Amino acid sequence: MKYKKENQIIEIDYDSDLLNPLDFDCNIGTVALIRNNNISGDETVSEKPEADYILPVYMLDHSGLKVNTTGFDCPWDSGQIGWIYTTKDKLKELGVSESGVINILEAEIRIWSQYLEGDVYFYTKYELEKCECCQHVEKEIVDSCGGFYGQNFKENGLFEQAGIDDTWQEKE
Repeated sequence: MKYKKENQIIEIDYDSDLLNPLDFDCNIGTVALIRNNNISGDETVSEKPEADYILPVYMLDHSGLKVNTTGFDCPWDSGQIGWIYTTKDKLKELGVSESGVINILEAEIRIWSQYLEGDVYFYTKYELEKCECCQHVEKEIVDSCGGFYGQNFKENGLFEQAGIDDTWQEKE
């Protein structure tokens, strides 16, 4: 996907240089997987962990991996693989209030699923400079940033970070 404005172009592409979001220090949840399911969580368990807040984690393994906390309609290629949980002690340690904890845990699983699906993007901003003699156009990188989860670039902050507003035109 490309956007153009005057002598600048911004190209948006899949981000392949990613960190697993389960490794982020700011997560309140711990993902405990029952066994190895083509992916790894924070820990492997044989039974449901004891926790103050806990949700099941399901996986769909069909032409790629997806995870969620509600389950999938396909009984052959999906099932529960573990839990995401947190404790009041961890919330206190991180300085997080207990209100909205379930929503945060669900969001952490949504972000992890986007990571597993490759639904993460980066942009590169170029400045175009045309040679007056030969008319050759040179592209110079002036900015780039990645780690934007999901295809809604207004919602995930990519447009804001890149400086894309209504004055930019989408190009093919």
